[in-house]
Amino acid sequence: MTKYLKVKRELAGQELLKTLELRHRSFIPDIIVDHAIMAIKNATKFNVEGWDGYLISLADALNASIIYTIDQKLTKIKHLSIVIPISRNTLQKYHEWMRNKFKS
Repeated sequence: MTKYLKVKRELAGQELLKTLELRHRSFIPDIIVDHAIMAIKNATKFNVEGWDGYLISLADALNASIIYTIDQKLTKIKHLSIVIPISRNTLQKYHEWMRNKFKS
């Protein structure tokens, strides 16, 4: 939303929070609204993408202290341990493959 629509992160977060805080029954029941609300707050607070904010909110809700991910940006979340479960070499090959994939 912030990149594609050029909307400031804080404004996008505020508007999404207003929508979720309506707690309308039409929202997806498999996602706990409180986790989604915390996800948006986390995304804004830590300057990460929304899905990363959701991972942080789930880890916090489940009292999990470790997240396994290839997203190195999450290493700035001080209260969680971020473990990259593949070697640096494999991660570099993956990033190179992704860059080449999106160039075409």
